[in-house]
Amino acid sequence: NIIRKIRLRVLAKTLSELPENSSVIIDGEKSYYIADDVLENIQEFIENTAQLKNIKVITKGIKEVELVASH
Repeated sequence: NIIRKIRLRVLAKTLSELPENSSVIIDGEKSYYIADDVLENIQEFIENTAQLKNIKVITKGIKEVELVASH
């Protein structure tokens, strides 16, 4: 689990460092499995940060997940 948590932090950091008004393709087509927490992280980025920073996000092979508000 520690490795997955580190990977999530790296993913979040990488996405947060994308410049405003840019584009990104997140390609998961060759992935056999993508953990739900990773999918949630991507979806949260798409719904929040990408909109705020006007980042165009194209996903391939990434299923959309419903975000659940954390308490």
